[in-house]
Amino acid sequence: MRIGVDSAHRHVLRENGKALEDKYLAPSFKSGRVTIMVWRCFSGNRIGPLLTFEQGGIGSEEYMDILYDGLLSIVDDLLQLPEEVDTAEVADQNTLLFMHDNAPCHKTDEVRDLLQEHNIPIMTWPANSPDLNPIENLWRDLKHRFYLIWKDLHSSPSASQSSVEQYKAMIEKCWYEQDGSLIRSLLESMPQHCADVIAAKGGHTKY
Repeated sequence: MRIGVDSAHRHVLRENGKALEDKYLAPSFKSGRVTIMVWRCFSGNRIGPLLTFEQGGIGSEEYMDILYDGLLSIVDDLLQLPEEVDTAEVADQNTLLFMHDNAPCHKTDEVRDLLQEHNIPIMTWPANSPDLNPIENLWRDLKHRFYLIWKDLHSSPSASQSSVEQYKAMIEKCWYEQDGSLIRSLLESMPQHCADVIAAKGGHTKY
């Protein structure tokens, strides 16, 4: 997540020849780019953990740590037997289907073995469908809501440790306050998303 940047689409009405006037332009910040790496997940109508990290890429080992701390924790919760029930449905190979894209750190043998060990199947992912995963829409909403809260701070993005910790706390607050109706609508749209991607043979769709 880049601090100080609104993910929402902006539309501007202006007179011809005035496109470069300050009032029609998005602001930039001389303090430089401040970004925070975020991993998050959800299942059904349930929000999963959100993990934040310092700037920089991750490899297979770091991603495995993320899966242990994030994915496996929500899987354990989802499969936990409710209290005071007379019957329970037994989980099988169709109970879970994990969606992550084709990033190199997602496709290593170590990551594959970890998921197989915990009986978590992976959705087959086409090469050119970056927006197929419904969490992308949830992510756009989260970034926009975070931006609105950040704007109220009336300050430029800062890479100081105290500011970064403040940003992380704000991101987590926005995530756990996520509107459940958006999650439901995204999940209900998945069959049509998948059908359109299959029809486009993994190419671009309106989503």
